[in-house]
Amino acid sequence: MSPRAAAARAPLEPRAAVTGIGSLPGRSLGDAVRRAFRVAPEIPFCPELPARSKRDGMIARALDETAPLAPRPFLDAVERRRPRFAKIQIAGPLTAAAALGANAPPASRRRVAKRIADRAIAAAVEIASRGSRPIVVLDEPALPSFRGRSLGRLGAVLSRIRESGACAGVHCCADADWERILALEPDVLSFDALLSLDAVLSARSALRRHLERGGVVAPGVVSTTPGALRNDPAPADWARRLGRSGIPRARLLLTPACGTGTLSREEDADVWRRLRRIQAAVRDSR
Repeated sequence: MSPRAAAARAPLEPRAAVTGIGSLPGRSLGDAVRRAFRVAPEIPFCPELPARSKRDGMIARALDETAPLAPRPFLDAVERRRPRFAKIQIAGPLTAAAALGANAPPASRRRVAKRIADRAIAAAVEIASRGSRPIVVLDEPALPSFRGRSLGRLGAVLSRIRESGACAGVHCCADADWERILALEPDVLSFDALLSLDAVLSARSALRRHLERGGVVAPGVVSTTPGALRNDPAPADWARRLGRSGIPRARLLLTPACGTGTLSREEDADVWRRLRRIQAAVRDSR
């Protein structure tokens, strides 16, 4: 069986594995890739470096076709280490189109959605060819502004990514209409747990269908706002809360609330230490 075929068949069952949202502090891509594999060895993520330049910002990176979503150092590390899964993230079509401005014509918004899907799939193919199943997460912080509006472009991009053989997910670090988002059938639902876990759990029917489809829930259980960590719940509290949630461990993926690219290196290290402690508490409690 070819590496790509083997990767395409890997079922996504994280069992409280840890991964990142996307960004890390620093300017060296090589250092960031090594750090991503060190802090998240089960599901390493391709690091974004917003401190390096404006081209590394979320929107610019999504729309600039010269900016690789899966750069060579990350792909080389995937090929050497062969994790079962490797994760990349890109700005979602709704958020990227919103950056065009309120007066952008529908045709421009459709072109943005197509470009994002094309670029995500091309990066996913590169990852799969190296023997790991790709997870592509669409970052959609603009979702709260789409309450009552069509999510069709987001659903279409998710479908195209899934059809390529990759797992497709949505991340939103603001509170949103989770029932409608779950109706789009993402493989992974990623969110800020302090802000939105109760709201996600309250979408009971949609969440049950998501889990029955084999969907994964990725609560961001560690704050990434500078100075906020000292107010986070203790690891044992998170273990109890997630244990009562009804989310099976096989469907649970643990992350920070958002990327850590705006934090200092010391704050970033604190985020990953705390995330590991939460992971240990969750795994020990079930």
